[in-house]
Amino acid sequence: MKLSIFAFAASVTAQGTHYLYGPQWGWYSMKTSGFITELETTLLPNAPPSPAQTRLAIWPGMNTARGLIQPIIVSSDEALFQGAGCGGATKSQWCVFASMITSTQKAGKRVPMNGNDALNMRFKWNETLGGYNQWLSIKGKVVSELHMATGKAKSFYIDTECQAAHKGTVNNHTYTDTKFTLSEPAPGLDKQITMHYLACADSVTSSDGGKSWTIPNIKVEKSEAPKQYATSAKVGAAGGICGK
Repeated sequence: MKLSIFAFAASVTAQGTHYLYGPQWGWYSMKTSGFITELETTLLPNAPPSPAQTRLAIWPGMNTARGLIQPIIVSSDEALFQGAGCGGATKSQWCVFASMITSTQKAGKRVPMNGNDALNMRFKWNETLGGYNQWLSIKGKVVSELHMATGKAKSFYIDTECQAAHKGTVNNHTYTDTKFTLSEPAPGLDKQITMHYLACADSVTSSDGGKSWTIPNIKVEKSEAPKQYATSAKVGAAGGICGK
């Protein structure tokens, strides 16, 4: 089951229209007996939708037995994500925060980010915690973090989500220098991508038989919401690798 940012959705429910998913890419469920022990990716988000409206979010996700690890990069005209609600964010900025969804959403500090900034996101399995340490950094500084007993993750995917009455153009964006390590090798993982719609990866490679993986770029196309968005994941053709 795909979870959305429902913990902040009271005003969305009142406006009452849609929760829809657009461009996406990755592994909703990896075919491996192991789990992710470390993961790092950097988002180059481009400018948020203009005008800001309720609500557009882009995010990477890792499913666990207890819910969804889901750092949020959101554009909205709601007070929660603007001004004092997000460290002084303006309508031309993103609001970003570490996040984990179980039955409710737990969130780290909310901070503003410009469209031309790079957001580095790191996740590391903590055996003592029984979950992942999550750090979000801008310009080398940790700006939001969360540490929770999440359980183990066997998935990694990126998604785009529009809610309420949101409509309009969502700019292309890129996840770069993505690296993750598994507790056990999973050869052939590069041919098992389960989600790819309006997004593709340059390449997915491993130099050690499938334990450590590198993805130089995950390229997400410009999209139109809600026209190109749907209530569930879409799967495109040719395995999710650019040019194939």
